[in-house]
Amino acid sequence: MGVNGPLAAALDVSQGEETVYLGNVLPSLFVIIKQIEGQKLQHCGLLQTTLIEALKKRFEPQLDFENKSCEEFVLASLSHPRFKLDWVPHEHVDQFRNLF
Repeated sequence: MGVNGPLAAALDVSQGEETVYLGNVLPSLFVIIKQIEGQKLQHCGLLQTTLIEALKKRFEPQLDFENKSCEEFVLASLSHPRFKLDWVPHEHVDQFRNLF
């Protein structure tokens, strides 16, 4: 799988489903970013870095957990039976439990 593989797979899933829920957004973003960061690339390091930075910049309001603007995304993901707290970074588990 190349640098764009995780992103392409997530797009295929979201486009193939009849209904995509708001609760899918944050867990999908975390998985995509984690998979791209975890790749050991010899020749595409700049592409890897640029893609991660672009995703973080584009979804900055949703990924800024200190900001209230992400709360609806967090609540939607926490209440989704498929994700719950499984996607939450360890340092934010208590914060999100209190929010929920």
